[in-house]
Amino acid sequence: MTQLSHIRGTNTGPLEMPGGQTIPATNKSIRLPVAMVAKLEGGKFAEVNLYFDQAAMLTQLGLLPPPQRNP
Repeated sequence: MTQLSHIRGTNTGPLEMPGGQTIPATNKSIRLPVAMVAKLEGGKFAEVNLYFDQAAMLTQLGLLPPPQRNP
């Protein structure tokens, strides 16, 4: 099963990064497109994978600069 959607949220708590670094809450809101891929077994979710653009999330939180556009 697949689903395309958007998620919205506000970063109100620490954000754990790969490698153990923790970033304090930014209190900024984000809205991101996501893709969910799920495996069903016997009518129940057996596996769920959620895919989203991590760079876009970090940019919206003010943790990465916006991408540069070519003139």
